[in-house]
Amino acid sequence: EIPTTLSCKMESCDKYHWVTQWSKCDTDCGTGKQVRSGLSCQHINGTTVNNGYCFVHTLPNETRSCTVECINVSCVDSDTICPTIAQVGGCMYQYYKTKCCKSCS
Repeated sequence: EIPTTLSCKMESCDKYHWVTQWSKCDTDCGTGKQVRSGLSCQHINGTTVNNGYCFVHTLPNETRSCTVECINVSCVDSDTICPTIAQVGGCMYQYYKTKCCKSCS
C-alpha cells in the first residue's frame, strides 16, 4: 500500500518511491493494457520539512501491454468472410484467429 504521508528521520529518508502492483489486464480476451501508479517522497534540499514529514509527489502512471488467452468466450465468427479466411490460411494471424474464432477452430 502506498502511504499518503511519511514520517522519517533525515539519515534514512532522502528519497523514497512506491509503486502499486500492475492492474488487471483491461481485456478479457486478446491484447490489452495494464497500469500502475506511484508516489515519490523526498526532502527538499536535504532539509526536514513539515515537522519531519516529507513532501509526497504523485508519479506519472506507467502502462504496459498484456495478453489474455481467449478462453471461456463465446466462439463465433464476426464476419461473413471468415470461412474464406480459414480456407486460405489466414487463421495463422492472431487478428483473424480472434475475429474468426469459429472458422479458425
